[in-house]
Amino acid sequence: MLGLRNITGVTMPEGQYTTNLLREGLSTRRVPTPCVLVIFGATGDLTHRKLVPALYNLAHEGQLPPSFAIVGFARRPKTNEEFRAELEQGVQEFSRFSPINPAVWKALAQGVYYHRSEFADDKGVYYFSTHQEGGYPGTGDEGFHGKSKNICNHLIAPGPEARGALMTYYREELPAAMDVFRPQFVLISCGFDAHRLDPIASLTLETEDYGVLTKCVRSIAEKWCDGRLLSVLEGGYDLDVIAQASVLHVRELSL
Repeated sequence: MLGLRNITGVTMPEGQYTTNLLREGLSTRRVPTPCVLVIFGATGDLTHRKLVPALYNLAHEGQLPPSFAIVGFARRPKTNEEFRAELEQGVQEFSRFSPINPAVWKALAQGVYYHRSEFADDKGVYYFSTHQEGGYPGTGDEGFHGKSKNICNHLIAPGPEARGALMTYYREELPAAMDVFRPQFVLISCGFDAHRLDPIASLTLETEDYGVLTKCVRSIAEKWCDGRLLSVLEGGYDLDVIAQASVLHVRELSL
């Protein structure tokens, strides 16, 4: 406690902390609350090489909450047992705790489940995507709109015109589409690899553009779903750009 005085006749010096005798000798580590982690695109390489091995490491160290569960969401047909077996192989190969502890994995795996579906099958989801043409072969076809006409892909040609095209899609087309769809929740998968300094992509965005794009999407959430919005990091390969653009992104979200 800070600045308490004259308690049961004992004077406490103002501006100094005192020891809580009731907590003396007890662990001060925060106990995480039970939760469910949903992994979209769960059959991908990142899940197997990075995400699940990292979760296993936390479980091995006793850092995961009780009743922790993982739900994998992807398009490929797969049973719970097949999904668990594939994840176990990834843990065996990429976890820093090797060999795998059977008891730790069993406890983690019993809370692992798989759900097969596609956004294109669900009229309650609207998917709007922009990415560089030729960067992701086999996905993002502009002619594919799904059974419910709820998929919108924009392939952007690399070069000096890329920045203007991308900004126009978010300033004009996305708000118009959301005025029709009227979302109840907005999820941003934020990729900083569209920056002009990114060593892989060539979409020529400037750092300040990420603040503008964030404002566009935040305005949609405020208009249609009382500001309910979640943003997750998708990509980016220049660490300085990620740091600078992330600050603008979070600052705009907090307004």
